[in-house]
Amino acid sequence: KPEELKKIVGGDVIQVQAKDAENLAKKIKEKFQLNALCREDNLLIEHAQAAEFVPKLAGTFPGEILSITLRKPSLGDVFMHLTGHSFWEQESGG
Repeated sequence: KPEELKKIVGGDVIQVQAKDAENLAKKIKEKFQLNALCREDNLLIEHAQAAEFVPKLAGTFPGEILSITLRKPSLGDVFMHLTGHSFWEQESGG
């Protein structure tokens, strides 16, 4: 069932739009020991206490974050969690 699959993510999803997403992902890993999946200018972070973590994240990296969105996981997030890439990504070279 979709709801059971969504539980695999292990929390809510924090989507962060950043000036330099790759650099911020490295800083988040160093500071909070969390993996932030980089997708274009966005980072996706899974967190069990996402609502409590968002203010800490924003306060730690002022000026580097353009926006933060907190949401429940989707089936696309489950796929990304399990495979490391989005469903619609195309492999380079065809």
